[in-house]
Amino acid sequence: MAFSSLGRGKILLKAGLALIFLVIVLIVLVSLYSGYSLINPERTPLDRQPSHEMDYKDIKFSSRCGEEKLRGWYFPAEESTSTVIFAHGYEQNRLQGEIGLPLTKSLLQKGYNVLLFDFRNSGESSGSITSIGQYETKDLLGAVDYISSTKDDEKIVIHGFSMGAVAAILAGSEEEKINGVIADSPFANLTSYLEDNLSYWTNLPSIPFNWTITNSIRLTTKLQPDKVSPFNEVKNYDIPLLLIHGIEDEIIPLTASEKILEAAPEKLVDLLIIPGAGHVAGYLDDEKKYTQNTIEFLEGAME
Repeated sequence: MAFSSLGRGKILLKAGLALIFLVIVLIVLVSLYSGYSLINPERTPLDRQPSHEMDYKDIKFSSRCGEEKLRGWYFPAEESTSTVIFAHGYEQNRLQGEIGLPLTKSLLQKGYNVLLFDFRNSGESSGSITSIGQYETKDLLGAVDYISSTKDDEKIVIHGFSMGAVAAILAGSEEEKINGVIADSPFANLTSYLEDNLSYWTNLPSIPFNWTITNSIRLTTKLQPDKVSPFNEVKNYDIPLLLIHGIEDEIIPLTASEKILEAAPEKLVDLLIIPGAGHVAGYLDDEKKYTQNTIEFLEGAME
């Protein structure tokens, strides 16, 4: 009887260990797949062109790292020496939904040149990985290099959205040719953002998947989420920064911009809060307020 009970116990133990092993394997496989999907999102196609009343040209340039060939549009304003470069968000392209072209038109009317382009692995640009800010910063700096190579003494402001807002803040801390940054709905730090909010993108339980997916990305790629930190970069900022965030943003909470605001030099940073607006929806919810604050910031940064 004792032997029989001992035998059944060993069988149950082995079965339990086998089940635990299978669960771990399943978690690892799901994490690897989810991590791969996160950095390889499906491209959003360009579904429209600028209107005939907007003069523009198709442009090509390289990321500052030289690996990717990027495509976009350049809109010249008559006799202007100031350029606004737009930086789109995750899973977007140069159009940034219904925002890019209408906002471009408003800025052209105020005498600003505008450059819209697709980040790597987006729109019509090359590349197969979206790094959520790390390499996109180099793409954005490539856009700055393009403007600098074609126009002497050009004043440049970056206007970024979500992931593009993060890249804009990072580029502003690295490149002295950038005169100011507008950051619409940025996160404060990629590592902490993924740990807290990754389940929104994966539809998986935060425990254990947020941690396992984040680390699977680190192990299988050269991406370093810890380096994507607007919170750290703004501490030594010496150019003006306008943060824009919607109160109802559930994808990247308003608290992210508030953290960046607290870290940046007080005299150089301001936060525009759009009541009732969701993620990157401030322009759509209150176009007049959004455009007015944008132009006022540009006038100060470009003077």
